[in-house]
Amino acid sequence: MERWYVMKNKLISFLLLLMMLVIPLQANTSCKLILNGITYKPTYTPIISQKNLFLSLDDLVNMTYSTYSKSSNNTYLWSLPKTTLELTTKSKIVKVNQKQQTLNTAPFTVNDVLYVPINFLKLADYPYTLSSDLTQFELTSLLPYSTSTDTYTSHTTLSTDYTKLEDIFTPLLKEDSQPLIKTAIKYNQYLSFASSSYKKDILAGLNKVIGSLPELEVTFRNLDLLNETPTCNSLTTYPLKVTSENNGIRVKFNHTDMVYECLWPTYNPNSHTTAIDINKSLDVMIMRALYENYRDTYDLKDDIHFSPITTVQMGRSDSITYTVYSDHLLDQTHTYTVTIYKHITPGKINYIVDLGAHTITS
Repeated sequence: MERWYVMKNKLISFLLLLMMLVIPLQANTSCKLILNGITYKPTYTPIISQKNLFLSLDDLVNMTYSTYSKSSNNTYLWSLPKTTLELTTKSKIVKVNQKQQTLNTAPFTVNDVLYVPINFLKLADYPYTLSSDLTQFELTSLLPYSTSTDTYTSHTTLSTDYTKLEDIFTPLLKEDSQPLIKTAIKYNQYLSFASSSYKKDILAGLNKVIGSLPELEVTFRNLDLLNETPTCNSLTTYPLKVTSENNGIRVKFNHTDMVYECLWPTYNPNSHTTAIDINKSLDVMIMRALYENYRDTYDLKDDIHFSPITTVQMGRSDSITYTVYSDHLLDQTHTYTVTIYKHITPGKINYIVDLGAHTITS
């Protein structure tokens, strides 16, 4: 009997040791997550294990505008800007753009949720900061990486009666517009403003461009700005439909059906012409409509930081940024930036609307 008791204790000890070796030590953590300057509320609780911070792959995807797919053998393909990571549950071997690397820590699952060591972001050259005591993780989302792009040389344009761009923008600014135009040329930017000039011709051009649009989606960052500590969290994506209307465009997604009639003729200073770029004008109208819907949904204001000219930043994904503020008494952040990205993949355009904290500098 005594021998059985000793063997039983040894068996229990062996099983406990085996569990410790196979299953990572897990502990819920109070680590604060900050995304684009705003507290991020994770979908799944962060975990500290083996002196490392682990976040769910779902949360990392939400924070980085990335995607992932899962195969039947517990292998995940995580696609980040310029980098694809192939990782397997409980394996320290990771393929980075098909090149194999061996790391000190491995992903693991909890209740079918994959948790990834935060240092996996370094494999993709994705910058972040993590405090030495693992109590604060901070990340600024990189520009979404479009795998397809468009070029202005393929766009539909509309000739105008202006002889130079200064004739267009100086009256709007009420000051010399040459610095604005030179900056736009240097940084590859389009310039746009609300106007009813050339309305009939612009609408005809919009109707033509809309007819050749690929599949559209819109993605919004979910927010809770009515607390003393405003938070952002996951992303929500909807199919987006854009059609022509008599005086503008109709934008439909989820339960929203809006007719947007404000025209935004858009110019490309790098083309060194005064022609209106119809394709980019449509982009600005769509992005502006989505921005106004997002702004009003969260009761944000933009009257203080109003500018008559909207700048479209070109890149792997085009973007427009607006400065807004909240006048809710509990909101201690007050000022934000809303950025709308145009993310292009083969056969699809996804407009991403996100929010970040903004600091006013004098």
